[in-house]
Amino acid sequence: EMQGRETERMTALEHEWRKRERARETEHRKQMEETTLVEERLKKLLLETQDRERALTQAEEALHFKRESLERDMGAKMTEAQQAVRRLQEECQHQLEMERIRG
Repeated sequence: EMQGRETERMTALEHEWRKRERARETEHRKQMEETTLVEERLKKLLLETQDRERALTQAEEALHFKRESLERDMGAKMTEAQQAVRRLQEECQHQLEMERIRG
């Protein structure tokens, strides 16, 4: 009888151990799946962030190029306008001198 109770007790302990082991394995599997999902989301976010950073860098470079181009154009037009004003002033000065000589 003592041996029968001991066998029963061992069987019950073994059953409980297997039950806990299965629960532990299930929890472990669940945690691994969650970790994998989080890793995949993080990788996706990293790629999206890198893509946005690349696009931003390209946009900044394009803006910088456009700004330099506009500044060059503005400088050239300013120089051209100054030269035109100078020519007009000289023409006016010349016409005034011609009027004085005639008049």
